[in-house]
Amino acid sequence: MFLTEEERKLTILGCRFCPMCYHADAVAAITCKESNSPRGRGLLLHGLDQGVLKWEDPEVSEIFYRSFTDGLPQEWCAGHYDHDELVIDARHRLYEKGLMPDAARQAAARVGSIGTPYQDPEKAIREFLKEEGVNNYEGSELLIFLGCTARSQKVKSSRSLFRILKRIKVPFQVLDPEECCGMILYKFGDFRGASAQAQKIAKRIAATQAKRLVALDANCYRMFMTRYRKFGAYLPDGLHVLHISEWLNDLLGKKNLALRTHLRRATYHDPCSLARFTRLHEPPRNVIRSLFAEFEEMEWNREKAHCCGGGGGMPITNPEIAQETARRRYEQIKKTGADVLVTSCPLCASMLKNAADPQDHIQDLIEVFADALEG
Repeated sequence: MFLTEEERKLTILGCRFCPMCYHADAVAAITCKESNSPRGRGLLLHGLDQGVLKWEDPEVSEIFYRSFTDGLPQEWCAGHYDHDELVIDARHRLYEKGLMPDAARQAAARVGSIGTPYQDPEKAIREFLKEEGVNNYEGSELLIFLGCTARSQKVKSSRSLFRILKRIKVPFQVLDPEECCGMILYKFGDFRGASAQAQKIAKRIAATQAKRLVALDANCYRMFMTRYRKFGAYLPDGLHVLHISEWLNDLLGKKNLALRTHLRRATYHDPCSLARFTRLHEPPRNVIRSLFAEFEEMEWNREKAHCCGGGGGMPITNPEIAQETARRRYEQIKKTGADVLVTSCPLCASMLKNAADPQDHIQDLIEVFADALEG
């Protein structure tokens, strides 16, 4: 859908003869299988196009859903070929043929039925608000979009945001109930489902008449900024879409806030959706520098940051590889000597927290800010 046929052919041609980004593919590094590398996937697609291989072979589906689609291979590509979009295109073809893996199909079905890909039960947003003692002010200029992970897997991120809003006395509204933005459907190749979900959410956002939309989840922010229009989902003209790190950074400059500085050293993990797909690097770093006595960059950062293990729907389709990728990223974190790892996405925080030693501090940016504000 997002690669023309000519772009698709050129990308297959470029990938199947080139090992340039092999080292950047986490799945290839873990499995040590050529078929799980960008070159291997390119060769596989060439064989499928030539009729030498069959889409119905179960290993074909396994290979294409065993990818983080995290944008990192493209950063190392001399031709700047979009290998991840090529993988998603292959997933779409598998979806259309009814060959999507069971785990992915079930997650996509849950989005349609309960509004989230996760199996874990969610607490209604109105219950969150009640517990934190804040109100949903319909008609407010500020609209908060939490995202699926912050509603179930990493609820502390949601609670921290509500605590901040209560403390600074800024009226806001939420979608209640809030549903998936559609990103996971796009990543799994269900373009019709992604388009329908995106258009539904866009209409609900428009109905709020909000002037600013703040996304807590980096993946939701990417979906709003780079995919909604492609799926025919149009957000209102004049709506200012912000990632939570941008909103916090603006808050530092506009509010006379008494923030407690953490007398520790922090490092930062760039979420893929910010690092490469939306190029949002400095706002979270500005916030971290204002909250910590010291800041130490990781070796692989910004455009070259490694995935936390949460990309491409891999925690759903290939949880073991996702967990090992998180563990490897955690080892990179430890090399900085930092006391605290801060990231700016609930999914990244959840993945890295699960990989870390219990005593280590892995926090979402919104959590750190809430703690500093409350002293």
